[in-house]
Amino acid sequence: MKNHGWGENIRPIRDNLPTGSQEKIQDENQNPVDTVVMSDMNREELDAKLSAVEARMDRRIADFQGDIRQAVSDFRLEIQPLKGMKANIWSATAVMVGTIIAAVSLSFTAFDSGRETSALVQEAKQQSLETKQLLEQIQRQQQATQTAPTAPGAKAAPK
Repeated sequence: MKNHGWGENIRPIRDNLPTGSQEKIQDENQNPVDTVVMSDMNREELDAKLSAVEARMDRRIADFQGDIRQAVSDFRLEIQPLKGMKANIWSATAVMVGTIIAAVSLSFTAFDSGRETSALVQEAKQQSLETKQLLEQIQRQQQATQTAPTAPGAKAAPK
């Protein structure tokens, strides 16, 4: 660290004091040389120091802005594949929903078909039973006509 000269002027005053009295000195009792030395810096030096500090801060802010821009750019590059993944997820979801709807409708169709088939089977059984009864009735009539005595003058039923 650069020494501006004020430390050399304080040492002789401090060194000349008796031991233990250094802590007892108050600001108003000190030698006015201390304050004169601190105000030796002129405006040009102060402006130069402030300009240097401002330049360093500007450089730090610019570096920080560059780092932030780089981080945002990297973040955008990392997000890019996720946008495609989002579309893929929605597509897969749509396919799954479509598959579920198709399976449910197929189940309803099979159930309805089973009910209709059951009704058709019942109807076929009923018709078969009616046909069997009709056939038995016809057979009884034929047997009755064959065993019935023929009346005189009536013709016999053809066989």
